[in-house]
Amino acid sequence: SSQVYEFLLEKRPCIFLNGHGISWEDNPYYLHWGFGQVVNDVSQELKPALEQAFTTHKQFLPIQQEAFDYTFYNDPESTAAERGAKAIADFLL
Repeated sequence: SSQVYEFLLEKRPCIFLNGHGISWEDNPYYLHWGFGQVVNDVSQELKPALEQAFTTHKQFLPIQQEAFDYTFYNDPESTAAERGAKAIADFLL
């Protein structure tokens, strides 16, 4: 979801609520759920997930960064307009 990426502009822990019992692990539509803990039973798992959010974040940080870097090209040596023009030129060649 784009909201996840907006949230990850500042690196921080994520917790996802699996309210419908979705088998999400190999589902590309739920790829972003790999960015943090997934809670399947709110009454049993949410409180521990919140308590552990900052200590477990270090294991998810590389995954978050990799996905962010893949999704958003960030080159301080060029502008978005330059990158867009290059992408169009490369496509046409």
